[in-house]
Amino acid sequence: MATVKVLIPTPLRKFTGEADTVTVDADTIGAMLKALDAAHPGLGKPLIDENGNPRKFVNIYLGGEDVRFLQNAETPLKDGDEVSIVPAIAGGANGTEVYQLSFHRGMFNNPILFTLGKKFRVVVNIRRANMSEESGWAEIALTGPAEEIGRAIAELHTTGVNVTGPVSDLVEPDEAYIPASVGRGT
Repeated sequence: MATVKVLIPTPLRKFTGEADTVTVDADTIGAMLKALDAAHPGLGKPLIDENGNPRKFVNIYLGGEDVRFLQNAETPLKDGDEVSIVPAIAGGANGTEVYQLSFHRGMFNNPILFTLGKKFRVVVNIRRANMSEESGWAEIALTGPAEEIGRAIAELHTTGVNVTGPVSDLVEPDEAYIPASVGRGT
């Protein structure tokens, strides 16, 4: 039995006592979903369909790869794997979601956001940011196809950046605000 770390998105944290990360023992994604529901009653309903597969509008990533393109519920897990659960964006082909990131000083010179824009079909807009001597935070908007946003967020989780969101209760910037963009866009 493998022990895996599962990253819980903000809308589902009500089932985990607001924990953003939980650990479960499972050998496959399907077993992991069942273990999550057993450990956190009610969490399975928004994640698992009647066949035991991830629901259509929930993206589950193992190492940055959507499990639907691996073996879906039968995707094997190994000790130490990190699984990201990312709710899909409803609506048209492109969408925008806002996330809050926090990071430590050792990450200041890593081109993490630039890399997201190059690796995935998303535009990264830095809405606000602040850095101190030891840490920093940024509020970013990701625009692009829902699947690409999900993959970009899963990738962010692998970098050690703490990701919160999607966030929906933010005040929009005034007209003088001009966001900085990185990436090739869509």
